[in-house]
Amino acid sequence: MIDDPNEGRRRKARKWIGAAAHNLKLDDDLAERFCEEIAAGLPPETTADLLGISPRTFDRWRNAARAFDEHEAPEHGLYARFDSAYRLARATFLRGLIREVTDPRTKPFRARLLLEILRRRDRGNWSAPREADDARPDEWAGATPDAAYL
Repeated sequence: MIDDPNEGRRRKARKWIGAAAHNLKLDDDLAERFCEEIAAGLPPETTADLLGISPRTFDRWRNAARAFDEHEAPEHGLYARFDSAYRLARATFLRGLIREVTDPRTKPFRARLLLEILRRRDRGNWSAPREADDARPDEWAGATPDAAYL
C-alpha cells in the first residue's frame, strides 16, 4: 500500500472571484469601484463580497478614516477620502429612492416597495420608533400598531 503524503493535511481553500482576499489594500481604484456599487444600491456587505473585501476590512477602513485627520496623518488621507466618497455614494442612492417614492407618477405598489427599501437602508430617518409595550399608555394596550398611531 502506498502512503499518501497529503494524508492528515488540510487542503488549501480554492480562491474564486468575489472571495475575500487577504491583505487587500485600499487604493483609489478600489474605492471608486466600491462607491459606484453603493450608489447603484448594493448594501455595503454585498459590495464588499463582490469586490473581495471582508466585512472586517471594510470596517477597518471606515474606522481608520474616523480615527485620523488627514492633516495629522497624511498616509490616512486615502481612508478619509474613501469614507467621504462612501457617505456621498450612500446619500446619492437614498436621494434617488426618496425622489422616486415621492414622485406622483410612481405607481403605488412600486412606491411601497421602494419605501420598504428606504426604511431598511435608513432606519434612523424612515422607520417608526419602536417602543416597549410597558412604555405605551394604557389605552394602547392590546391595540394594533396601526391603530396606535391614528
